Amino acid sequence: MAQEIVVDRYDHRAGAARRPLHSCAHEAVRRLFDRWPQRRSIAALERLDDHLLSDIGLSRGDILWARSLPRDRSPVAALAALVEARRRR
Repeated sequence: MAQEIVVDRYDHRAGAARRPLHSCAHEAVRRLFDRWPQRRSIAALERLDDHLLSDIGLSRGDILWARSLPRDRSPVAALAALVEARRRR
């Protein structure tokens, strides 16, 4: 009989205090693949020249910052929020 491994981590969405390890692993892999196209979009932005980046409200440093974000954060959403905050000023 196989024993289920659980992780002590509170899941706010499910409201359960314990989840099976395979569930946590599945979620991590899903997030990684969900973010993959976004990481490719960041690579496309890196190929733009500084003038074009400036036209859309970004700098080369912003792109480097977005690339350095943890894998579980959306770099595209972070850049969009940054541009929006700059436009509000």
